[in-house]
Amino acid sequence: MNTQILQQTVSRLILAIPLVLMAAVLGCTDAKPQITLENARAELSTKSANEGLVYVTIRNEGGPDAVKDVRTTVPGAITEINSMTKTGLVRTDTMPIAAKSTVELKPEDSTIVIRKLPPDAKAGYQFTVTLVFERSGERTLSLVFKNTEKHSMTEGEGKNMTPRD
Repeated sequence: MNTQILQQTVSRLILAIPLVLMAAVLGCTDAKPQITLENARAELSTKSANEGLVYVTIRNEGGPDAVKDVRTTVPGAITEINSMTKTGLVRTDTMPIAAKSTVELKPEDSTIVIRKLPPDAKAGYQFTVTLVFERSGERTLSLVFKNTEKHSMTEGEGKNMTPRD
C-alpha cells in the first residue's frame, strides 16, 4: 500500500512541476511596464510633400507592453506605425515592446508616419503625437516639424557593410 501511495505522489509531482514552472514564467511577464519616451523629434519627409516622420526612443524598464495606436492633433492627418522587417518596411497595427528593452524609432528603420499633412504643416509647425500602449496607457509628445536631415548613405558609402538580418 505504501508503494501505491508513493507512486501516486510521484505522478502528481510530475504533473505539477510543469504547472509550477508555467506559473513562475507567467508571473515574471506580469510585471508592470515602466515606459519612458526619449529623444523625440519630427521631420518633414523629402519623399512626399504631405508626410511627416516621428522618431523616438521607447525605453521599458519593466514588463512587456506594446504600442497599439498612435494619434496626432494635426487636423485631417492619418498616423501609422511602420516596422522594419527582414523583407523591408511594413505597416503594422501594434509594435511590441519587450520587457527590459529599448526600441528606437529612427530614420531608415521603424518609425511613425503622419500622412495627409495640411498645407500649413511646414518647418516650425507645432503639434502633438500620442502613443497608446496596451498596458501603460497614453504618452503624449509635444513636437515641432523640422526639415529632414540627411539620413541615407551617399554613393560609395557602406559598400563593405554586412547586411542586417
